[in-house]
Amino acid sequence: MPKSTNEFITDIYSTIVDANQWMEILNHTAHIAGAKAANVCLIDHVTAELNSQFMCRETNRFFPVYMQSPHMEVELKAVARLPQIQTTTEFYETGDFVRRANEVFTDDPMDISESEDWLYNEWSVRTRYISRLNIHPSYMDMHTILFDDQPRARRLEGISKIEQLTPHFAKAVEISRPFLLLKSRFQATLDVLDRFQLAVFIISPNGSVVLRNTAADRILDLSDSVSIDARGKLKSGSGKNTVSMDKLIDEILLQQQTGDIRHSTEVILQRRSQRNPYLVEITPLSEQSVIGRMAGLMIIMIDPDHKKIINTKGMQSMFGLSKAETRICQLLAEGYSTHDIADARNVSPITVKNQIKSLLEKTGNRNRSDLIRQALSINLPVDNSESI
Repeated sequence: MPKSTNEFITDIYSTIVDANQWMEILNHTAHIAGAKAANVCLIDHVTAELNSQFMCRETNRFFPVYMQSPHMEVELKAVARLPQIQTTTEFYETGDFVRRANEVFTDDPMDISESEDWLYNEWSVRTRYISRLNIHPSYMDMHTILFDDQPRARRLEGISKIEQLTPHFAKAVEISRPFLLLKSRFQATLDVLDRFQLAVFIISPNGSVVLRNTAADRILDLSDSVSIDARGKLKSGSGKNTVSMDKLIDEILLQQQTGDIRHSTEVILQRRSQRNPYLVEITPLSEQSVIGRMAGLMIIMIDPDHKKIINTKGMQSMFGLSKAETRICQLLAEGYSTHDIADARNVSPITVKNQIKSLLEKTGNRNRSDLIRQALSINLPVDNSESI
């Protein structure tokens, strides 16, 4: 469906908090220009974590092949010279840029003819236009439009349309830098916390969710008093005993702005299903970086009813349990009865009772309740997809 200019500009700014939107944005950019492809590249000379390459679908399909070609050396040389040659945000055809660069670097001229021939023969790209989105000494943001065989007048018409959008592209990538840095620095931590089934939400200073892990997605999928609204804010149910998550987040962010930074706030969040409540901890984030102060919140949420957080491999190691005994210990800890276990394992209840008796003897417990308490007390809540 064609988009109006205002709709598309709104979409461009959506990339600030969701970099995954770039592919569709660049697909539409290429469509507007009548081009084969469009890319945006962020190069940071101070914070390497911010280096990013956003591609449309066509570039994403082919560019990895080009990166392995012998022509990348001259490409990288051209990029290194770009700040000294191109000091405005207007688009330059690569051929014009190279001619201007060679007038400055007379002792080491560039020849991109082989690179251009390769792109045409392998990818049908005849002409490229490059724009510097932001003129800044510590970073360089580039926008590239790639055309196949087209008359020059048609290419310039397409570039003219994109130049009207350039200020919005420039502003979007400039504002997105703190969010990209947040994502880079927290992603590894989120991946680890996924294994512990801790749901984590990273909240921006304006209260919107900018990053979350798969455990957080699981809680959202339950739709049990926790959701994200149209503004991207984390909300809780509206029951009389339920905390209003968005209001609490706004209050803590306001305190953060005024300099009143608490270490953390703990909340018990009741659920519509009447199951055990979520345990929530809200911790302010504050760090000085080269792009300014990073602020916001980290919210950790635990669902005590999530059965996957029960892991009895510790019992297996400590008491030398067999594979069958370990599985039965796991099922007991998850609340299964003798008959439920027999059905699940396709054995008789008598067999299960004998295995439970063996479990009690090996672990030194008098009854099932003591066994379950012991299993839970040494449980590491690590999600393990391996079957027992």
